[in-house]
Amino acid sequence: MGAEALTGYKFWRGATEQGWQIDVIARDSRGEGRYPVLFADNSPEFRGRVFQVKPDDHFFLKLRDNLAGLAGSKIWRRGWSWVYPACRLASELIIKNRYDAVVSRSLPLDGHIAGLWLKKKSGLPWIANWNDPAPLYLMPSPYRENYGVDPAWGDGHTLKQISIHADWHTFPCERLRKFIASYLPVDILSKSSVIPHVALSDWMLSLQQHDGLRFFYAGDIRPPRSAETFLEGLSKFLRKTPMAAQNIEVSFAGQGADEVFNRAREIGLDCVRSLGLLDYQKVNEFAVQSDVGLLIEADMEEGIFLPSKMIDLVQCGLPVLAIVPKTGTISDLIQKYGGGLAVDVARPDDIAAAIERIWLMWKEGALSQKLSSRSMLPEFCEDTIFSRLEGVLERLEERV
Repeated sequence: MGAEALTGYKFWRGATEQGWQIDVIARDSRGEGRYPVLFADNSPEFRGRVFQVKPDDHFFLKLRDNLAGLAGSKIWRRGWSWVYPACRLASELIIKNRYDAVVSRSLPLDGHIAGLWLKKKSGLPWIANWNDPAPLYLMPSPYRENYGVDPAWGDGHTLKQISIHADWHTFPCERLRKFIASYLPVDILSKSSVIPHVALSDWMLSLQQHDGLRFFYAGDIRPPRSAETFLEGLSKFLRKTPMAAQNIEVSFAGQGADEVFNRAREIGLDCVRSLGLLDYQKVNEFAVQSDVGLLIEADMEEGIFLPSKMIDLVQCGLPVLAIVPKTGTISDLIQKYGGGLAVDVARPDDIAAAIERIWLMWKEGALSQKLSSRSMLPEFCEDTIFSRLEGVLERLEERV
């Protein structure tokens, strides 16, 4: 299970606890994820509401699905081997139950294609949620070059159909909303809004006492993300303040953590360690035993993303050291709410200065008091998220 699946689960759980009833149809991707299994929800509510669909893998079944999908939507894509079975199941559920809307999520576009098919067949209001640009080749630089994905035939037509027929589009942050709107072939700004990822109140954790100043990073740190400027900034700080070396520990967990550890050793940083791949519970265990949550983004002209790991840090209340583009979503959040320090990913000297500020606050015993990321909760709490979604549904109901 990866970050997108976790974000979807947290949304479902938060909505369920708010009294919403949401049935979920998802690709059965067990064994295909980049990370270990994060958790198992064995509650009757989850097992009765979440349906996993495997793609048809037989040649003739795939051909049937592709032809049926093409006939129903006028869109040709290889993804119909999952989309069409998912739509068949959704159609059965729509006959049995009363729904207020269909919500689809990207990435990839398959979820939106299913939403398009169901919109045309059922007439239900359709909300298309975008957590990332799609298809991948439309990602901003340097992600676009890193993925190396070429345009597929018919993508322009697919995006146009999604733009036109979705009754509303939602995004986790404003900069991503404007970025995706800039490449969609139809203007969607007048029928779109921002609904961030949710921080669950019953997942809030308390920080634990420990010795030393501990930094913790969890997530993918492979290219185009890089810890290089952070390591350079840390090295500069320790050369200036050598007595801190015995009190600082920096832990990386996730894909690329071993490479960061090896690079740290090359430049003489003995305080950096790799925890390898951890499941979600283990990540939280290490987080609450830390003092600072690291957030590292790729060096971009504009940071358009709201990384889901930011909400995980808020749930722990960890002060955040964000090594991010100078202009971007995370810088906006910290400037508005506090909860950490945002530093230009391209400036090691500024990173060193930020580490020094954190070091001095920690020595004073004032780090958590001054930089607790819980100050961001008004942006991510259940009341904010689901009141915004309820407002969208009310607007769509008025249009009917």
